[in-house]
Amino acid sequence: MNISWRLFFGVATALCGFLPFLCAGVQAAVGAEASLLRVLFVATGEGSEEVVLLLDGEPEMNLFRLDGENPRLVIDLFSTSFAGDARQIDVDGELVRGIRIGIHADPPKTRVVVDLGAELTWEYSYRFSQETEQLRVVVGTDVAAVESTDKPFTTKPAEEPVEAEQQTGTTVAVGTSPEPVLVPAPQPPVAAVEDPATAEDEALLSQEPVPVSEASISLEQQTPPPDQQELNAQPVTPFNPPSWLEIPDGAPLPLPPEEHDEPDTQQDREEQPSVPPADQLIPEPDAENPTQGKADQGATEQESEQLADTAPVDEIPVPMLREITFELTENNSEMVFFRLNDFFPPEVFALEEDDPRVVFDFADMSLGENVPENLGTGGKFVQRIRVARHTDPNKIRVVLHLVPNRNYDLQQLFFKEENLFVVIVTELVG
Repeated sequence: MNISWRLFFGVATALCGFLPFLCAGVQAAVGAEASLLRVLFVATGEGSEEVVLLLDGEPEMNLFRLDGENPRLVIDLFSTSFAGDARQIDVDGELVRGIRIGIHADPPKTRVVVDLGAELTWEYSYRFSQETEQLRVVVGTDVAAVESTDKPFTTKPAEEPVEAEQQTGTTVAVGTSPEPVLVPAPQPPVAAVEDPATAEDEALLSQEPVPVSEASISLEQQTPPPDQQELNAQPVTPFNPPSWLEIPDGAPLPLPPEEHDEPDTQQDREEQPSVPPADQLIPEPDAENPTQGKADQGATEQESEQLADTAPVDEIPVPMLREITFELTENNSEMVFFRLNDFFPPEVFALEEDDPRVVFDFADMSLGENVPENLGTGGKFVQRIRVARHTDPNKIRVVLHLVPNRNYDLQQLFFKEENLFVVIVTELVG
């Protein structure tokens, strides 16, 4: 097995158009109250197509559209797990071009993204059947036939029977979609399934980085140093009495003030320099004690250095790894997202053995409350993600467990403005 690396930093401006797709990371849902069993695509013809979600339970949901060059319909199922196998469904419809499924942890939800063809005028409607626990979404190009319902589902109980519930709940005619009204379903407890940690995994999470030979990994690191914050503290110089305060013997007298039409006005008095307090004047060296003046001057310089040391500096945030998410993409690759609170790139190394792993060490890093210690991804390349805290030295270690007997290409991207570190895993073919 071989792993090649590509490392990029500071590319947030160049890839800002791609960032909305990157930011849609996924995680295993915690405390799921419902389950998404399967997603079906139905080509009904006549300018409309359907996406059917088979559920076990009735989750709270939200649907919204994203227009632009890559139009798509997003379906968020809150507190819902995904029980299916396929995270990506290739569809060759006139409107629907693909369906992607991901899991988020904050907040816990399953997200279904319906990719649509570009340069299409489209609308959508949806209906949930409590009897069959199916969510039917209709997408059509006929604006008159499909009623747009951009607002999210409500969770208020229905005060009276909804006329549309007399239908079978398995078909939705375009243009006759009723106003959705949800009745909260009972919330049975869901047992959390945790992937047991093996002794080998625990040993890996506690060991220090092992150097990797150049033959196994080619790492081209182009990581610029973090932004340096300079402290431009100006030294405080001792007070220097002005010439008008003390005139040495033999020096020419100052010129008399110019005459004005309205002498001695309030403005003139404000413009006159004020005599500093006596405690701010530096005394001349005494003839009997010549070191007195130098001692006072040295004390003033020491106070100036203390003022420079206590000058205000921009606060540097405490490093924190806030979130780790995983997502499958359309181009047969997998992404791992590390969301931080500033520019803190990790140290990276790999272990190419029977259990290939990629390790990320974040030095002096704290861990967010919503980051679990074990993430089951179900990906074709990344099997699972493990997270551990270290105290000597202080760091957070993240381990990606890869599927063995494959050759991988891993790219690293850091979006500085978004504080988002992204790892893209693809398979090397040939």
